[in-house]
Amino acid sequence: MELIYESGTVAESCGNCHTVTQCDVAETLRGGKRRWDLECSCPACGSVWHAGGTGKAPERFRNAIISTNGKWTIRLDDPSSSGARLLQVLRGAHDCSISEAKQLAESLRTSGIQGTLVDVESLSGKLLEAGIPASIKRLEE
Repeated sequence: MELIYESGTVAESCGNCHTVTQCDVAETLRGGKRRWDLECSCPACGSVWHAGGTGKAPERFRNAIISTNGKWTIRLDDPSSSGARLLQVLRGAHDCSISEAKQLAESLRTSGIQGTLVDVESLSGKLLEAGIPASIKRLEE
């Protein structure tokens, strides 16, 4: 089972002494399951704390990961891929309405959908399970 991993840093305020410190944030994908983790250690008072969860990481953590690693994009290998299956995958992956899924499908067929490596790898796995191949590429700055 392959592990997909990206990390970055984010500023957090210590809950003990309120010193702003740089914390490590990571997003992982293993076996189709997403997880995010935040690890902090305050240099002023020595407090250590951790937060984490399953599913998509909070937006500010994702932004920190993108800031460190850049964006990735996913595009369909065959732009004429089955509409119904594609919409079903997108609705499940993004918890969105049919009209939002149609917009995402159009993006997948043309310019691609951008995000963290975990975002695009997660979607790629779901598409592949539905028999819809897609390609992932790091965006050039």
